[in-house]
Amino acid sequence: MKLKKIVFAFAGSCALASATLMPAVNAGSRTLDTYFMDGNTWKLKLKDNTTLRLNKNGNVKCSYNVAAYSAFLGCATSKMGDGYYNDLYNAIKVIISAKQN
Repeated sequence: MKLKKIVFAFAGSCALASATLMPAVNAGSRTLDTYFMDGNTWKLKLKDNTTLRLNKNGNVKCSYNVAAYSAFLGCATSKMGDGYYNDLYNAIKVIISAKQN
């Protein structure tokens, strides 16, 4: 009976530990917006709450610290086109203002 309680306690603690660690797996990167152009998928991401990234079909095209958001916007619009500046800026402006305060 005592062994059975120990086994259940161990299994319960393992389940609890893995449940609390699960969110940390995806905490590193968050997709802010997705754009579809000419058969390509562009994703605007925030990595580790410090880095803005632009991916094209899973490959990183631009990566800058949030503090250098203007350089990121320059890089991103050079890859996607000037018409996307406002869309990109609107997607990151909440992050920019949070970092400046």
